[in-house]
Amino acid sequence: VGGVYVEDSARGKGYAAALVARAQNHVFQLGITKLFLQCEQHNEALYWKYGFRPLHHALHNDIQTTIMVWQ
Repeated sequence: VGGVYVEDSARGKGYAAALVARAQNHVFQLGITKLFLQCEQHNEALYWKYGFRPLHHALHNDIQTTIMVWQ
C-alpha cells in the first residue's frame, strides 16, 4: 500500500477504511502474512486504527516517513 488519500469533502464516510480492509482481506486470502506501507509520520495514527505498526522511520526527500507493517 503506497498510501490512502481521501479528499476533504469525502472524509469521514469510511472510504479509507474500506480500501485498507480490502487490501488486508486480499493479501490474507493469498496467504500473505504481512502488508507493508510507507506514510508520512503525521499520518501514522490513521494506519494504527487498521492494525499497522511502525517498523522504521526515515527521512525521504526531506520528509519524515514511516514504514509500517500489518500482520
